[in-house]
Amino acid sequence: MNRILSAAVMIVFAACSQPNTGYKIEGKVTADVKDGQKIYLVPMEHANAGNVDSTFVKEGKFTFEGDTERVAVIRLPMLQRLDAQELLVVTEPGTTQVTYGRNSSAHGTPQNELLQHWKELTITRNRTFSRYMDAQRDSVAQAETGKLKIAADAANQAFEQYTRKVVRSHPGTTVQQFLTRLTGIR
Repeated sequence: MNRILSAAVMIVFAACSQPNTGYKIEGKVTADVKDGQKIYLVPMEHANAGNVDSTFVKEGKFTFEGDTERVAVIRLPMLQRLDAQELLVVTEPGTTQVTYGRNSSAHGTPQNELLQHWKELTITRNRTFSRYMDAQRDSVAQAETGKLKIAADAANQAFEQYTRKVVRSHPGTTVQQFLTRLTGIR
């Protein structure tokens, strides 16, 4: 009897000491996304009916859990996609806190912190470049267009420097592999 009890205690201890390899995404939605709305977690690569997860928003919250690490996108069904900004996340071990709405964000785990900052730099780069292109198209004064070009170049340089930093300082990680494939930066 003592052997059985000792074996049971050792099994429980071993199970408790195993590292948590699963991910949990705890999300809250803004007013743009209603309760009862279906929301999806879709792998960025090789998505199929077997690996797309879904849940419903309840009391302004949703949760995804699993154990496969990859880059995925949180999104609404096709007809509701204008209601919220799709969000890239890494389904890495630990708990990721997500705010999902017009300006979606993810925080709480190392790779998602990196990806969130990269997203912010991407948005800044794209908006700055768009302003510059609009000024060129609208024949805005050359001095103003020049200032916008300098701002666009600076935003692009910040984006590229950060991407290089992540790629070089986080080798073998999911976020490094994703950014390398997406941008070609090594």
